[in-house]
Amino acid sequence: ALRRALASWEAAAAALPQDWALQLHLGKLKRKLGRPAEEFLRHLAHAVHLSAAAPYAAPGPLLEPLASLHAARLKLLDSVQQNVARSGSSSQSDGDDEGDAHEGRDAGKDEPSVDERDTLAAVGLHCFSSAAATAVTEIADPKALAAALRADCREALLFVLDRNKYFHRARHRLAMSAVAAGEQRPALEELRPLFTRRTGFG
Repeated sequence: ALRRALASWEAAAAALPQDWALQLHLGKLKRKLGRPAEEFLRHLAHAVHLSAAAPYAAPGPLLEPLASLHAARLKLLDSVQQNVARSGSSSQSDGDDEGDAHEGRDAGKDEPSVDERDTLAAVGLHCFSSAAATAVTEIADPKALAAALRADCREALLFVLDRNKYFHRARHRLAMSAVAAGEQRPALEELRPLFTRRTGFG
């Protein structure tokens, strides 16, 4: 069903190449289908670009595609971090069982795989700030690169919340990212506004 839907969305996008919403849905659909990060992020980034030219847009892109792009980037980074931590834990356990063999794996146990490096590269193609876009090209260490990219994603989602504090999906992604990093208290602080009574419309 998703593949049939994809064909329909692609036909619509070909007929209406300036429609940002079609690019947004294409990106989301390809993510659900498990397409490579580089592929679905490209659609989300194109949606951001097109939305900036929408006649009803304020200066700059609309919040919906902007939040979707950077939430997707942050979710990918969280996945890489969890996979690396899981493989490191597994290597530690194996090393304990195998004695000296532990030392041979220790150096690489916290390093991302080739696929994870490809994910970092794809995420790095769509930075929110120009400063981050320049910085990531100069970072060779994968851990430092992931940290810089996470900071850039957070900056983007905080920008969205600064423009609309009730954009709950951005806040939820920030909280889930904190959970993925083992930061329980910051996660709770991110969610707190969702359970605070509104006192006005400002």
